[in-house]
Amino acid sequence: MSVNVLLVEVKLDAEVLGAILAGRPVVKEAGPKNSLAPRTRVERRERRTCDVCYLRDRDFDHDPPTEPSRPQVDRTDDDGSVLGWRWCRHEIESYLIDPDPVANATGWDRDEYARALTSAAVRLRHYQVARWAIGTVRRQLLPPHHLRTRPDECGNVPYRLPGDLSQEATATWACEHAMRFRQHVEEGLSARAVQIELESRRRAVTEELLARPADALLWCSGKDLLAALDPWLVDHGARSAASFVAQVRDWVRSNPERALGLFPEWLALSRIAAS
Repeated sequence: MSVNVLLVEVKLDAEVLGAILAGRPVVKEAGPKNSLAPRTRVERRERRTCDVCYLRDRDFDHDPPTEPSRPQVDRTDDDGSVLGWRWCRHEIESYLIDPDPVANATGWDRDEYARALTSAAVRLRHYQVARWAIGTVRRQLLPPHHLRTRPDECGNVPYRLPGDLSQEATATWACEHAMRFRQHVEEGLSARAVQIELESRRRAVTEELLARPADALLWCSGKDLLAALDPWLVDHGARSAASFVAQVRDWVRSNPERALGLFPEWLALSRIAAS
């Protein structure tokens, strides 16, 4: 499936991907991740083609894949075609702060920077564990639209009413219906549920794991790593974490072919889009 338009979340995504994909496909900033799938469907209908797709941040919504060498399918359309993908890493910053593009963009010693990166990751460990726990718990929650405004006895039949339309019966249904939904939410957000996830993530996200740059970049938020790195970056000549990201972005834009070759995932994306 050839992709002619790729929708992404923010300007930084569009700037980086626009460079490494060389305009094939056209990369367009399209807003928050949860709006990308419906936006893609709208554009497909308007264009009467399935050559529009999206690429979103993984964030804490999904665990990293075991083989992070290509973007992961995020959602398919009704016809089975791929609607969009998500990054294997957390977000675009998680690639820009990788030791390889950083060494190329700044001239810093790669190993020294890698040590600073993993040191920041280890320092962030407990915070990342907590974010993973909340992200995992959130996956289990029912979305608000699952609190239906019709009784189950009506099913999905459009022209059906409940058997008892009295004030007492309908009020009882409304209260009990809301209570069952609330109980499900409360169980999912209970201290016990969160503690179980915290313990699970502590076992998985170890200091040994985060001492490896590739794993630190896979399991930690890129933006959080940048915040933790900020003092080190300033000590080494960067004005701020934001200016550092801009410097690496500019190197990617000036050296798209070299940048493309640094990440198997980026190369896979270019091939998927052109296939």
